[in-house]
Amino acid sequence: MSIYSRSPALPICIALALITCLSRGPRAAHATVCGSARPDVPNGWLLHALSPDCEEEALLGPGRTARLYAVSSQGLGDLNSRPPVLLVHGLSGHPADLRAMGDRLQHAGYQVYALFFDDMGTRIRENGAGLAREVARLMAHPLRRGRELHIVAHSAGGLIARLALNLLAAEGFLPRLGPVELYAIDTPWHGYRGPDDQSALGRLRMGFARPFMPDGLEDLRARSALFAGDPHSKNPSLVRGLLRYPLPSQVRIHLCFAQDGEQVHDYTEGLLTPLSEQIAAYYQSHTPLGGPPQLQNFWLALVSSASYFAFQDELRRIADHGSLRAAHVKQALLRHFPRLPGDHQSVLLHAAAPSPLWALSQRLAAQQTLAALDDRRDAHAAADAQRDQRRRLAGAL
Repeated sequence: MSIYSRSPALPICIALALITCLSRGPRAAHATVCGSARPDVPNGWLLHALSPDCEEEALLGPGRTARLYAVSSQGLGDLNSRPPVLLVHGLSGHPADLRAMGDRLQHAGYQVYALFFDDMGTRIRENGAGLAREVARLMAHPLRRGRELHIVAHSAGGLIARLALNLLAAEGFLPRLGPVELYAIDTPWHGYRGPDDQSALGRLRMGFARPFMPDGLEDLRARSALFAGDPHSKNPSLVRGLLRYPLPSQVRIHLCFAQDGEQVHDYTEGLLTPLSEQIAAYYQSHTPLGGPPQLQNFWLALVSSASYFAFQDELRRIADHGSLRAAHVKQALLRHFPRLPGDHQSVLLHAAAPSPLWALSQRLAAQQTLAALDDRRDAHAAADAQRDQRRRLAGAL
C-alpha cells in the first residue's frame, strides 16, 4: 500500500499514512523463520531468502536502527569474497519487494545484502545515517576494501541511499571503496508539498502537523531540511542538502521511473510537466530554471545522475542549430531516464526478459568486478571536471 498522494493538502497525506500504519496491525518476531546465526556475516545473522516472513521489527538494531543482512539460499562458502549488492526498499515496503532482483544477482555471483529499517517510524535522515554506518562496517572487511559497491533502491529507498553516500563522502570514507553504482527505481526526487523548515511560519505549521505525521514522512517534504539543507548542522552534506552536495566521481547514480501510477512523478507528470520546456529554454537561451521546489529538486537529481552529461551533450548539439524545443527535451529524457512498465509497486515485478528492469539486472550481472577496477579508476580523473560542472549548476539554483 502506498503512502504517497498527489493531493496538495498535507492532512490527506497524513491520513493515508495513518491508515497504512494501522493496516499493518501488531507484529510478531519471526526472524528464526527466515535465517540462522552465522558469525562471519554482518550482524551475525544470515537470511536464507528475502521472504515476507523476515519480520523487520525483529531484525532492527538497538534503538530501532537500520541493519544490513546477508542473503544466501545455500549458506555455504565465503560470502565476504563476492562483490556486494545492497537492496533498499521504500516506505511501507519490505526487502522482499526486491526479491526478484536479488535472486538474479545472487545467481550471477554477487553477494546480496538487504537493509532492514523502520520505514514509517524513523525519519529518512536517521535511516540514511544508519545505512551509512552499515556500509562502513560492511566495506571495512579486508576482502572488500577497494572493491566496487552496487546499491539497488526503490522509491524513498533511493533518498536513503543517496543520503548515506553523502554522509560517507563527507566523512572521507568513499575513497576507501572502488566504484559505487546506485540504481534508483521510481524515487520521489521531487519531494511533496508541505510546510518548509526554513521559515518561522513553516516550522510553526510543522509543529502542529508533526504529532499526526509518521516520522518516516517528515523528510519527504520538498522544502524539508533534507532537501533544502540544514544550516545548523555540523555535517557539510546536511548543510548543503540532499541533492546539492557533490559526490566524488567514483559514484554514479542511475535513475529510472515507473510508467503508471500517481505515487511518484516523473518528467511527464504533475508539477514536473513544465520541466521539458524549462530545460529547452535553459540550453537554448540560458534562461535559469524556475518553478516550485519539486521541479528544482527533480532537476538537481537529473544533474547529479550518471546519464546527465550524455543528455546534456545531445541537447547542446540541437541547441547549436537553434532548433531545441520541449519535444526534443522530452524525447531525450525518455532515452536517458527511462520509464519502465508498471506502476510504483508492479514495476518491481517486471523482472523477466525483455523488460528494462530485467536488462538492468543483466547489466549488473555482466559487469566485471575486480578486473575492471583499474580501468575505471583511470576514468575518475577525467570525471572530475564533470563533477565541478555539477557544482556550478547546483549553485546556480
